[in-house]
Amino acid sequence: MLTKEQFEILSIAAQADAPLSGAGTDTIRQLQLDGFISNGKITESGLAALEPYRVKRAISVSYTHLTL
Repeated sequence: MLTKEQFEILSIAAQADAPLSGAGTDTIRQLQLDGFISNGKITESGLAALEPYRVKRAISVSYTHLTL
């Protein structure tokens, strides 16, 4: 299970075109040790770690309040 900070960093890395900066942070170092980030970019393992959090279906609910 990812921590909130790990999730946020991996999510950014998955969308980023450029490598992540801030390689000195403990969280990024741990993600590198876990094999989720390499050379500042997300790896296949990192993408797999995000998969359980992916939204597969979204339901839009709208409510209109009418006054008569």
